[in-house]
Amino acid sequence: MWSINVKFLRGVCVATDTGQWDETEWPPHPARVFMALAAAHFETAEAHSDSQTRSHHGCALEWLEQQTAPRILASAASTRTPISVFVPVNDSTKTDQLLPQFRGRKERFFPTSIPERDVLHFVFDGEIDATIAKSLDSIAAEVSRIGHSSSLTQVWIDQNFELPADAYDGDVLLQWSPATGASSNAARLRVFSDGTLKGLEQSYNLSAIEEYASLEVEIGNAAGKQKNKLKERMAERFPGGMPLSQRPQSALVIDYVQTGMKTNPPAESCFSSNMMMLSMFEAPKIGLESTLQLAGAVRKKIHDSFPDRTSPEWLGGHSANRAPSARPHMAIVPLPFVDHRHADGHLLGIALVMPRHISEREQAIALRGLFERSDDNEWLLTLTLNEFRRLTDTTAHCDISLIREQRLSAPRTLDPKTWTAPSTVWETVTPIVLDRFPKKDRQQERAAWNAEVEQIIASSCKNIGLPEPFAVHVHHNAFVAGVPKAGPKGSGFPSMVAREGKPTRYQVHARIEFDVPVIGPVILGAGRFVGYGFCRPNLIRCRQRRGLK
Repeated sequence: MWSINVKFLRGVCVATDTGQWDETEWPPHPARVFMALAAAHFETAEAHSDSQTRSHHGCALEWLEQQTAPRILASAASTRTPISVFVPVNDSTKTDQLLPQFRGRKERFFPTSIPERDVLHFVFDGEIDATIAKSLDSIAAEVSRIGHSSSLTQVWIDQNFELPADAYDGDVLLQWSPATGASSNAARLRVFSDGTLKGLEQSYNLSAIEEYASLEVEIGNAAGKQKNKLKERMAERFPGGMPLSQRPQSALVIDYVQTGMKTNPPAESCFSSNMMMLSMFEAPKIGLESTLQLAGAVRKKIHDSFPDRTSPEWLGGHSANRAPSARPHMAIVPLPFVDHRHADGHLLGIALVMPRHISEREQAIALRGLFERSDDNEWLLTLTLNEFRRLTDTTAHCDISLIREQRLSAPRTLDPKTWTAPSTVWETVTPIVLDRFPKKDRQQERAAWNAEVEQIIASSCKNIGLPEPFAVHVHHNAFVAGVPKAGPKGSGFPSMVAREGKPTRYQVHARIEFDVPVIGPVILGAGRFVGYGFCRPNLIRCRQRRGLK
């Protein structure tokens, strides 16, 4: 078993589906990879002065095109919303469009796939001859891109392909295989076949282009009758003018079916990943420290929108007898600018997180009185923050407006995937309020206190339906850039108000590591319904844990 391995150096694959220009192609089709190898062969042919080397490269590609279609091993990929761009036409032959400023512009899309792992494998059964492998590897080393020019790649040949058992530890490795029969969920992928290289060479039309260029040089250097003869030859040989490279003919298309090589499904909590994102519309700069105040204003707005201030239990968090609900209910979480070297933790918006068991219809009916319609027919949520901290007046109230986030290309902070992407490592952006008080003394038994707190947080994970983590690390400082300290000292988070007669609970920041991927949102602790204990996936650390770069 051997493979052609492709690494996307920028972590993205910009490749357009052949049937829909605004859709991505993932995984890249085998024919696309073959064409990249063929292009590298044609473009570097002159660099190889040794005709024997050129011959070996051509023979290696001809041998490759006769192999059966490969299996494709790759991770899943998310999609970046494509934006249409109008770009100048580069291949126009019209005289008035030769200069860039006079060229017409056509609409183009650059749909992008963002794979969870940037390396994929095209796996062939059987063995490969060492000489052919060396020639293919020499060609592969010259491949700089697959798809758009921004899809920078490194390509190499593995003569003895073996997938390490832990290469995708905690992840799902997807396999695309040629279908052996009819399948209702088959995908149509382009593959190479016998004669593909010759067809590409004909489409490239190199010999005709070189002949035309040579005739132009001869005509420029000739004079008199000789020049006229050359012009007649040019008109006879190329009546349509300068020959151009043509698009390759349609490749052979076959059915592929997708299967999982490892069945390790991600875990999910009681909270729905379909978060309702609200972005700041008219508001001053608000920091993460105002999370509790902002959540309280939202809850008041919700209660005020119902007759007698009686909202459904899953929304308001209280049962019919006004007792605190024991069932999961809506959480209000902040959406801050964090995890960046310039991050300062200011809020770009908030999100309403619903219990997983509540349907979208129930949500729409319950929340219809919460929003107002703007002049532009947008959904607005207006709030009043009393005694909002300002530089000039600490007792002033503050009116803010939030708008339902519906942009096709929203900032990363306002993209639900930023907070819900499957990950084995999660870190707090607001402190976790411990569900119970540790029995150990924090000052005299610090190590034992930390161990007990870590166990309390592990229990909090189980309380929302997640598996018990295998490691929890706690600290008063945040693990995420731009996040304040866990406690009220030194401009940190204010303490969550305790019930009457009860002491204030401890608040800590945490890094939580699971054995399996967890789909967000992850919201933990006693303050989870008012924005505390909100976590962000650390995808970089997650890949490092799996031994991936």
